[in-house]
Amino acid sequence: MLVLIGYLLGSISFSYIAGRLFGKMDIREHGSKNAGATNVLRNVGVKAFIFASVLDILKGVAAVQLAKYFYPEQDLLIVLTAGAAIIGHNWPLFFGFKGGKGIATTVGVLLGLNAPAALIVMVTMAIIVYITRYVSLASLVGTALLPILIYYFVGANIYYMLFAFIVAIMAWYKHRANIGRLIKGIESKIGEKK
Repeated sequence: MLVLIGYLLGSISFSYIAGRLFGKMDIREHGSKNAGATNVLRNVGVKAFIFASVLDILKGVAAVQLAKYFYPEQDLLIVLTAGAAIIGHNWPLFFGFKGGKGIATTVGVLLGLNAPAALIVMVTMAIIVYITRYVSLASLVGTALLPILIYYFVGANIYYMLFAFIVAIMAWYKHRANIGRLIKGIESKIGEKK
């Protein structure tokens, strides 16, 4: 039941809602056509971006905290609920399974699982965006750090380690088009004029 709740929480697409509230648009029909916060920033604005990002993070935190509250010793159930929230964001039931790439929700579930690891990921991503202006590169590096940080802060917990690797692979899969553009040098930068 908690895993299903995690998925349903993840399926609330705050980027889609932000597009409708702030821009009177379906964000999936504009820009990259991705229902994620970065596309919201580019096509709707900063306020909508903050709205979508914060709420996408919070739904990830909420999913983990629910699992921890009811089953604090059940690591497998906790990480399954966390993973379900990310899957819900990427493939949301309520929005035709057309979601985002799961980075903000991943940060949220990581905050719920291990706050120090999440803070390192957020700071690393912020530095990369500041230096390069590539959000996709920051997302790729941030998710690549997950297994290392989980191992360092949590230890060799098989469930947490599997979770970290699977989430990283899922994030890289969702960013496969971005990877191609980064290699070709044609990836869009934040603040770049089209």
